Amino acid sequence: MKNYSFAMKFHRASRLRGCLWMMRTLCLVAVAFAVMPVVACVQTEPEKAVQKADEVDLVDRVPFDRIILDAFNRNETLDILPLLRPPSKPFPERDVLVFELADESGIELEVPFENVVDFKTFNQLLMDEAEELLKSENYSRAFRNLLHVNDHAGSSPELTARITNVLFLDAKKNYETGEYGLALSMFEDVYERDPRFSIEGISLTSLDLILDCYDRVLINLESKEYWSEMRGLIQSVAVKYPGDASSPLVEPWSKKMVAITEKFQADSLSARSAKDFLMARVLAGKAIQVSPDDATCQQLMDDTIAAFPMLFVGVSQPAMNPDPQRIDDWASRRVGRLTQRRLMELSGFTDEGGRYLFPNGKFIQMDELGLIYHFVLDEAGSAEAVFGVPPLTPHELAALLLAHADPSVPGYHVPWARIVDRISVPDDKTVEIRLRVPFVRPEALLQLPYVAPGREPDKNGPYVIADQNSDRSLFRINDRYTQLPGQQYPEIVEWSYGDPSTAVEALIRGVVDVVDRIPPGELKRLKETPGIEVRSYTVPTMHMLVPNLRNDFMKQAMFRIGLLRTIDREQIIREQICRGLEIDGSVVVDSPFPVGTEDNDQIAYAVDITIKPAANNYLLGQLLVQGEKRRQEDALVRKGEEHPVVPIPEIVLAYPRNEMAAIACNAIASQWRQVGVKTRLRVLDVGATRPPDDDYDFLYLELACTEPLSDADFLFGMNGFVPDVNATIEQIVRKVNTASSWRLASSNLRMMHRQVLNSVAVLPLYQLREHFAFRSNVRGIGRDLIFLYQQVDRWNVGSSDGSDR
Repeated sequence: MKNYSFAMKFHRASRLRGCLWMMRTLCLVAVAFAVMPVVACVQTEPEKAVQKADEVDLVDRVPFDRIILDAFNRNETLDILPLLRPPSKPFPERDVLVFELADESGIELEVPFENVVDFKTFNQLLMDEAEELLKSENYSRAFRNLLHVNDHAGSSPELTARITNVLFLDAKKNYETGEYGLALSMFEDVYERDPRFSIEGISLTSLDLILDCYDRVLINLESKEYWSEMRGLIQSVAVKYPGDASSPLVEPWSKKMVAITEKFQADSLSARSAKDFLMARVLAGKAIQVSPDDATCQQLMDDTIAAFPMLFVGVSQPAMNPDPQRIDDWASRRVGRLTQRRLMELSGFTDEGGRYLFPNGKFIQMDELGLIYHFVLDEAGSAEAVFGVPPLTPHELAALLLAHADPSVPGYHVPWARIVDRISVPDDKTVEIRLRVPFVRPEALLQLPYVAPGREPDKNGPYVIADQNSDRSLFRINDRYTQLPGQQYPEIVEWSYGDPSTAVEALIRGVVDVVDRIPPGELKRLKETPGIEVRSYTVPTMHMLVPNLRNDFMKQAMFRIGLLRTIDREQIIREQICRGLEIDGSVVVDSPFPVGTEDNDQIAYAVDITIKPAANNYLLGQLLVQGEKRRQEDALVRKGEEHPVVPIPEIVLAYPRNEMAAIACNAIASQWRQVGVKTRLRVLDVGATRPPDDDYDFLYLELACTEPLSDADFLFGMNGFVPDVNATIEQIVRKVNTASSWRLASSNLRMMHRQVLNSVAVLPLYQLREHFAFRSNVRGIGRDLIFLYQQVDRWNVGSSDGSDR
C-alpha cells in the first residue's frame, strides 16, 4: 500500500466515521507511540486517480487547496479541501493546520505548521499555472485561469489589465495563424473592455486591425459563397461602428456585393441564351442569394422559370435502383415514385389499413364474401384526367396479373399467387378477379409494375432520368404523356449532399428549394427560419437489427436478448438522433411494425399495445451474454473437456451508408463493448441495404412500413430480410397472407408481434417520424404525403411567395 509519511497528529473529530477512518486510525496509533513519522494508510488506487485528474485542465477540476510539507516528510504535496480561512504567512510557529484530503473528505487531519513549507489556495495555483502557460504562449488556457480567479476571488485593476493583455496576445496569435474569425471576436472583446488599448506599439483605437479581420473573414465567406452570412456581417459592422469608423470596410464590400450580383445576372442571361437552362437557374438563384431584396434578381428568376421551370431538391442519398416498393431503401422509394407508376398505389390511410388508387380506373368488390373483384378501366384504357398514367387495355392487365401468379416467371409474387383463382376479361373495359379464399385487402398485393415480370421497369412514370452523375440527377417530364393545361411540370434536379445537415444549410441559404429528409436535430432551426415550411410524412421509418444466425452464440435467443437489453434505445433516439427534441411519433418500440403517430394511429393495427418497450439494463444484459458463454463451457465439461474457455465471438454490425444509421450503430457498438462484447462496424456500399456476403452478425435495417399486412411477408417471408424464423412465425405469416377480415388480419399481426419479440427474430429499436422541408417559392407540394413526389404533377416553382402550398 502507498504510504504518506508526515510528522503530524491526527485530530479525532466527532464527524469521523466509517471503515476507512478505522483503518487509518489503527495504523496511525501504532506509529505515534514510537515517536516516528506518522504513517497514514491509503488505498492503492490514488495514482490512477491523480493521473485522471492530470488529464483535466486545472480550471475544470473541483477547487482544492494545496500544502507542501518539509524534507522530513519527503516534501509531500497534498491536495486538500479548500479552507474557509487560509492561514496567513508567515505561518504561526506553535499552531497546527487542520484539513481534510480532497479525495477523502470526512476524515479530518492536522499537521504542525512547522512542518508546512508552503500553502496555496486554488486561485493561487491557477495564477501560478497561468504564468507558466504564458511562457509557452498558451494564451487561451491562461486566459481561462485568470478569468476564473477574477470571477471567484474578486477583480482588481491589475488583474483586469492582465486579462486584457492575455486576450489581446491570444487574438494576435490566432491572427498570425490565419484564424481570423476567432481573432476578430477577441480583438472586439479587448476593444469593448478598453477602446484605447495599446501594447507593443499596436493599438486598436483606429479599428484598422479589427476591420482587417472583418475583411479576411469576408474573403473566406466569399470563397464558400456564403452570401447571406456576408450580407449580415457587413450590416453588423455598419451598425456596430457607424459613420466613418467602418466606411473603409463597408463601402468597398457593399460595392463588391453589387458587382457580384450583376455578374451572376449577366452570366444567367448568357446561359439562358445558350439554352443551358440548368446553369441559368443556378446563376439566377445565386443572384437572389447575394441580393434577395433586389427586384431585378426576382424578375430574372421569374423570367428564367417562365422560360424553363426547374426545381432543386437537396437529398442525402442518391437513388441507385429506383423502385417505389423498396421499403428498405429511402432513396429508391423516393425516385421510384417519380419515375414509375404501379397498378395499385397507396394514397392514404383508413381505419381498415391503406387506401389504394387504381390510376387507370376503379377497383370494385363485387360480392359480400370478398371473392370477386373488378378492375374497371376508364375510356380508351387510360386515365386522361390524370397525368403520367400508362395506357392499359383489359387484356394487358389480365396478362400482368396472371404472370405475377406464375411460379415459372421471375417476378412471381407468392402472396398474390396464394389467393388468386381465376382472371378473365368479360368485356372491353373490365378485368374480373376471382379469389380462392377471401382476403382482407387484395389491393395491397397488387402494387405491381406495369411491365411484364422479369423485365426492366419501363419509363412509365411522370418523369424520366435525363442525366445523372455523382453530384446530381436531372429529371425531365416524360414526353409520352400529354401535359394538362394550367400545370407547370418543372424539371427536377436532385443535388446530392453526403451530410443531411449540409442539405439543410443549402435550403436555408436558398441553394435548393426542397430537402427530402430532415435530420431530427435540425427541425427546430428550420421551423424558426422565415420562408421555410416543415411538414411530416405520414409513414414513420422503423429501425431494427436483423440477426444472422451464423454461429452458436447468435442462434441462442437469450444471447440476442442480452444484447438487446444492453442497448440504451431511449438515449440513442432522444439524445443522439433527436438531440433532445420531443418529436411526436419518434419513440422506442418493441415491434417491427409502426405504433403510429398522434395524427395517424390507423397504421398501428399490427401492434399489441399491451406490450410496453423494456428499458435497457446493462447488468441483466451482461448476465445473459455471459450466461450463454458459461452454458457452452458447461456443455464442453459434460463432454469431458477440462477447464474449457469459449470466447464470445466478435460481433459484426453492418449498416447502410447514411448518417442516422452511423450514429445509431456507433452508439450500439460502444454499449456492447461496455459489457465485454467486441464489435466491429461494417459500412455497406452506397445504395446497398444488405451485405452481399455472410460476413455480419447484425444488419441495421430501416423500413418504411406502409402496410404491415403486406410488409410482413417482405420482412419475414421466404425471400425476406429475416428468412430464419421459427415455425410459429412462418405459420402466422401464412395466416396473415390469407386473412379474410380485418379482425383476423389484425389479430394475427399482433400475435406475430408477440412471437417476434419472444423469439428475438429481430431486435426492434425505435420508430422515427420523418419530415421534409421546402421554401415558400414552391407551391402545390401537398400534405399528408407518403412519398415526396406523390403529387409532383401539381408542383409549381416561382421566385415569390404563394399561398397554395
